[in-house]
Amino acid sequence: MRNIKKTGLILSILLIFTFGVNSQNTFEILVENTLDEVLLDVIELPDGNFITCGLYKDSSQAEKSYGYLIKFNEEGAIIDSLYLNEYLYCLLHNIHLYNNELYVIASLIENTDSNYTLGLFRLNTDLEILDIETNTLPGIRHIGFVNSIIDSDSNLVMGGIVANYNEPEDIRTEGFLYKISMQGDSISSIFFNEHLHEIPYGIIENNDSTGYHVFIKRYTDNSTCSKVFLNKDLEEMSVVNLSSEIYTIDHALHYATHASPIRINDSSILLSGRYHINETHFVFTVTDNDSIISTAFIENENRIQWANTYGNSVNGNNFYSGYTSNVNINNYYYSQDTSHIHILKFDDQLNTIWHKVIGGDAYYNLYRVLACNDGGCLILANRYEYGHDLYEIRSIYVAKINQDGEFVWQREFQSNSIITLFPNPAHNTIRLNIPENIIINEYKIFNMQGVEVLNEQNYSGSINISSLSSGTYIIDMKTNTGVISERFVKIE
Repeated sequence: MRNIKKTGLILSILLIFTFGVNSQNTFEILVENTLDEVLLDVIELPDGNFITCGLYKDSSQAEKSYGYLIKFNEEGAIIDSLYLNEYLYCLLHNIHLYNNELYVIASLIENTDSNYTLGLFRLNTDLEILDIETNTLPGIRHIGFVNSIIDSDSNLVMGGIVANYNEPEDIRTEGFLYKISMQGDSISSIFFNEHLHEIPYGIIENNDSTGYHVFIKRYTDNSTCSKVFLNKDLEEMSVVNLSSEIYTIDHALHYATHASPIRINDSSILLSGRYHINETHFVFTVTDNDSIISTAFIENENRIQWANTYGNSVNGNNFYSGYTSNVNINNYYYSQDTSHIHILKFDDQLNTIWHKVIGGDAYYNLYRVLACNDGGCLILANRYEYGHDLYEIRSIYVAKINQDGEFVWQREFQSNSIITLFPNPAHNTIRLNIPENIIINEYKIFNMQGVEVLNEQNYSGSINISSLSSGTYIIDMKTNTGVISERFVKIE
């Protein structure tokens, strides 16, 4: 077990511009641009609205990645957005709703002198930031493929993959488990740096809340996937090798990207994976003491190569699972192949109620399936149009499906939010490079203590900063697509 040093991050105030529900600012009419985008997670609010989080990149600034959140209503109209442009790198992995507040797990690099940190953003449901905390990981580690839960003790427990950059000539891929409080305090962690393939693909609390079931790839020498029971301190209590009589499950989980365990009831856990022999999607339920209850193989008529499973979700008696067929493992995100998204609804015995297939006209990747309060589901995915003139430009695909498997709506969009400022650093004046579709309604400048130092209603072509002291500042620009924030340095 390693101790992780807790560090603070200065909180900048980010204001949010809210669109009316009847606004025409929907996914489908946002203007295309040269941004590469991904949305990784989504939650449903009690009022029926949705909030999703992810990352986007500007092709002209390849070294930078920005986090963003989008709030939209049940018709798919965007009603709020937040762009975290003040970081050199910001990837928002997972989002949770707890006590009517949002908790967002992030990978962060604050500036060129910083290494990766694990960030926790706390926001209200109007996307106003309430707190930011960071934890410094040992060495230089960058987390990815994060799956996380809030346990019964109100702690965040997460697992996934880290890229270890401690040896630049030999970047290592490791698995990790990490537990923090809702205030961002580090509690315990495990980094599987002795064996490169010990990857936690799913975590869930056991039914008596004494620990966690974690499904880990190659945890032992004689099993490609194991279910490891850890106590609340992340100490190993027992290991079950998913082999021999349940060999199929062993291989299904071994080839999964996420096992995505979800609890159906007090005694039953649902998981999914990929069965590599005939590329079927494999779903099963298991008890906490490892008895298999039900299994289901989903034949994949669209298979050409690799299938990737990426999500299970339950809401009441509605059980959903999803995967992508024909994933290119050699070019995972920007393949010239054609892929399909598969969404399935099951009953509690894993009988298929319906099977929806989407795509076939581009290269898709599914990222999340969410069972909704109305009995239907919402899916998050990427769409990469092969043959595109601009390489590595993905758009977001979001769809709402009702409980009968019919589309309520589909949206494909690319957020158009990049505003750059120059020069940076600056002496007396800064200017903004504004896309044609962006309108700045107001801007405010804050120092790094969150104190407002300048407020203007209109941008007239330049901003006079001669009255500011030397230092770093945040400019928040209220626009027709949300609040966009940029960092700049004032020098004498």
